[in-house]
Amino acid sequence: MGVMRKRANVILDNRRRRNGFTLVELVIVVAIVGILAAVAVPNFKSFMLKTRRGEAYTQLSEIYRKQMAFYLENKRYGNDFTEIRFQIGGGTVIDANTIQGDYYTFTLETFDVGGVPSADYQAVATADLDPNDALLDVIMIDGGLINP
Repeated sequence: MGVMRKRANVILDNRRRRNGFTLVELVIVVAIVGILAAVAVPNFKSFMLKTRRGEAYTQLSEIYRKQMAFYLENKRYGNDFTEIRFQIGGGTVIDANTIQGDYYTFTLETFDVGGVPSADYQAVATADLDPNDALLDVIMIDGGLINP
């Protein structure tokens, strides 16, 4: 009977000691979390850049549609955003040819070609999506074609 009681006490003592984590277990968990973060953060940044560029492509496509509709009615392209009735929800109008969206600044310019007024146009979306690089992110519609 005494041996059984000793064995039961040893088992209880081991259970009491195993209530917490050891330092090695905590270091391993922190290392795994660090590795996952090192992989996830760049992928998240890349995803965010693509999402924001997608918003710019959507707005530029809308400018294209508005210009085509204006051209069909007036046989020329619109000189500014007001004329083609282009707006960005939540955007700030800087002037008739410039609208600041959430991430991109959109500008519109028309060109006279061969003496024909407003025969061509260019819409540009410009942003500094990554302040850690020296490059601007620029996407444009030039004569109706989107160029990244």
